[in-house]
Amino acid sequence: PIIEVQLFANQIRSTVRQELAKTIGQTIAHWRAAHNMTQEELAMALDVDPMTVSRFERGVTLPSLLTFQQIAITFGVSMAQMLEDAPAPAVGDESIFVSLMKTLAPEEQEFFMETLKRYRVLVRHRRK
Repeated sequence: PIIEVQLFANQIRSTVRQELAKTIGQTIAHWRAAHNMTQEELAMALDVDPMTVSRFERGVTLPSLLTFQQIAITFGVSMAQMLEDAPAPAVGDESIFVSLMKTLAPEEQEFFMETLKRYRVLVRHRRK
């Protein structure tokens, strides 16, 4: 029973961390798009690799508190303001998609859309 409780607690922690990463990522993407910045420009301001910004925005990794503070400073707001003004998740997903697509070259956008269409067909086929 103790092991089961520990496993359950670990699952809860993991789920909460994933949701937090997703929310923080949506917030970063929202503020970056509102400031008409590319991921590359934000990465330069933070002195990190552009892939790091992408990973933050996709909710793959969480920025450290120091990095999150640097992001807030870059946008001229406090960390609290960034979190208070976070977009609603349903709208955030769409805005993240749009802001991420805008960072791609036209041929990359076309490739991504074709890949997404093929994936959708594959998923439908598997469900049958």
